[in-house]
Amino acid sequence: MTNPAPYGEYPNYQPPTGPTTEQQPYPSQPYQPYPTQEPPPYTGGYAPQQSYPQQPYPAYAQPQYAPGPGYPPAGPTSGMAIASLVCSLLGIGLVGVILGHLALNEIKKSNGYTQGRGLAIAGLIIGYLQIAAGVVIALIVIISIATAVAIPASQP
Repeated sequence: MTNPAPYGEYPNYQPPTGPTTEQQPYPSQPYQPYPTQEPPPYTGGYAPQQSYPQQPYPAYAQPQYAPGPGYPPAGPTSGMAIASLVCSLLGIGLVGVILGHLALNEIKKSNGYTQGRGLAIAGLIIGYLQIAAGVVIALIVIISIATAVAIPASQP
């Protein structure tokens, strides 16, 4: 069994042999190179720009490709989804929940063309959390009022 090549070396690699100082000529170029000129002497300030002749483009046309299969272009974002999120962030949780459900229904009917499902879901979550927080706060207030009324005031 032969030893594998050390890391970074290719097995069975042999460096090129023969004269390496001689360069092979390149194939002929399809265009003429720019003319070589000596730059004008610097006279201070900005030197005028030289214009070089534009090289002609090839005579063949670029191939036209048909668009490949993939995703259809994205549709518009649902305005109700945006309004749901904005209302929920502004503290109008009930309106945010209603608009969120309407937006999800609109998006589902469009078969995914209308965008904004994430916005509608975020508006629903924030709106439901606000409604739950409002119910908890209302219960705390009612219980605290009921206990304050039920405890008789101590008289001196």
